[in-house]
Amino acid sequence: IKPVLEDFKPNHYMYGFMKLHLKRLREESAKGAWPKVSEGEVLKPGDTAARVSEFRKYLIAVGDLSKSQVENENVFDKDLEEGVKKFQSRHRLNSDGVIGKGTIEQMQVPIEERIDMLLLNLERTRWIFHQPDEDFLLVNIAGFHVKRFTDRKEVFNSRAIVGKYHKETPIFKGVMEYIVMNPTWTLPYSIATHETLPRLKKDPGYLAAKHMEVMDRNGKILNPATIDWAQYSSGNFPFIIRQKAGPWNALGEVKFIFPNKYAVYLHDTPSRGLFNQQDRAFSHGCIRTEDKWGLLMSLMDDSKVWNMDKINEILKSGETTTINLPKPINIYLVYLTAAVDEHNNLLFMKDIYKRDKAVFNALNEPFEFKKAD
Repeated sequence: IKPVLEDFKPNHYMYGFMKLHLKRLREESAKGAWPKVSEGEVLKPGDTAARVSEFRKYLIAVGDLSKSQVENENVFDKDLEEGVKKFQSRHRLNSDGVIGKGTIEQMQVPIEERIDMLLLNLERTRWIFHQPDEDFLLVNIAGFHVKRFTDRKEVFNSRAIVGKYHKETPIFKGVMEYIVMNPTWTLPYSIATHETLPRLKKDPGYLAAKHMEVMDRNGKILNPATIDWAQYSSGNFPFIIRQKAGPWNALGEVKFIFPNKYAVYLHDTPSRGLFNQQDRAFSHGCIRTEDKWGLLMSLMDDSKVWNMDKINEILKSGETTTINLPKPINIYLVYLTAAVDEHNNLLFMKDIYKRDKAVFNALNEPFEFKKAD
């Protein structure tokens, strides 16, 4: 019976590591709370302040700083800076080594709350990692990243931009089948009617300025100057609006397609500066990936053919080009606010969609058997 029960557990390193960290945090919690840190002025490397010693003690307690003798505990030295950067990296903050408001907020989360986060995210891993594929893509929405795992090793990792609050990126499993370079962008009906149409009513030249064209439902291109936009609304909009391929395109230079009912996919973006933001929830639901060409070359898996020379050749042509993957690959869009990387670093992410409480409350409900109908 025991081997059968063991087989129900997720067969992925993340699940095993998270259980070990849960055990460790419970043991630490039994000994007492983590050291408290105070709010105050921003602290930078080289600063001297009484509060510095608080952060030193805290980082030692959570394992981001080694305990060692220092001449003055109130001096923000190089070792403390490295400890702060490690903490920031584990909590998906900008790793600048500066102790500001965001870093302090994460340090003030009590150990009991971190234990709860581990518990509910262990539950989430049970939903998705029962028998993981040997090769798959993973988008962690709360972590703002895209990863590829092959033979249980992380072989690709890129920062990502996901859907904003109330335009959330959905959670589901799909199969990535093909890539499109020099893509056009057909605006979703909601964007076309609620965002673009009001601009057209004010400025008929808006489409031309944004390299867009208008079509009827049969795909015939129309002259926007002949259309009286004032007579249309979200309830009677008979047109399709499409943005032409080019550096201005909202999808950038490439998109990665896994057909699904949500019309969600991975794509590039001309707004590259957004990847430097700490919290990257800006889109209408699709996922923008920073290392677009790294992902393409990883998926095509033939460096002799698929290199930057080949990519630049297609880009230069300006032609919309569809490329089938040599082997379709499963992609999982998940929402994990606690996780462990392959180096056993415990990671915590912000609950950007405010979902943790509902999951945790459900886990704490009394257990009951339900009879089958």
